[in-house]
Amino acid sequence: MFLTRLSGSAVLFATLFLLALLPSGCGFTVIPPPLPVHPAPVFLLDHGGHASLVLPADEGMVRYSYGDWEWYALGRTGAAEGSRALIGPNPAGLSRKILSVSPTEEAIRRTLPFETEHIFLILAEGESVVRLRYRLEAIFLENRQTLHHNPDLGIDFVRHPEPYSLSHNSNTVVAGWLRELGAEVRGSGPFSSWTIQRDR
Repeated sequence: MFLTRLSGSAVLFATLFLLALLPSGCGFTVIPPPLPVHPAPVFLLDHGGHASLVLPADEGMVRYSYGDWEWYALGRTGAAEGSRALIGPNPAGLSRKILSVSPTEEAIRRTLPFETEHIFLILAEGESVVRLRYRLEAIFLENRQTLHHNPDLGIDFVRHPEPYSLSHNSNTVVAGWLRELGAEVRGSGPFSSWTIQRDR
């Protein structure tokens, strides 16, 4: 009865607060792959609420991320959209941004239109990195008819075939990408709280 008197924003923030108290909201720990024979630099970006991954390309780097289509791609970040995104499943988007920069934390940080809490460098096997990038590029090209540019973020989006939900969000998807690169990822949850364990 109390919740019925709350505004949409209050319900959304109360839901987020309660979810943060759950064990599933504790975040992720990444154990990088064993020392690769042909190392390639990969950057994990912890934006505080979601995560993205920067992979080396033929020229420069490419940043990929996954998120709710309306909230992330269309920029509709009201209470109603937030509540709907939490409930899910909803249409999802894959973002891609080509970065003409050197593979360094400082250079990548300068390309971001918003604050990023942490940028982690992970060395992965070059062949695995190429394979992941080709797979993500294939998804992007197959859905290019849905291309949408978010001017506030300066990022291009296409629809992703896998729907967004509380259990399948930007962080869990990035965790899956890291596993494809040979990393071990522990933890789960809807919130972006990443640490790197390098004593493997």
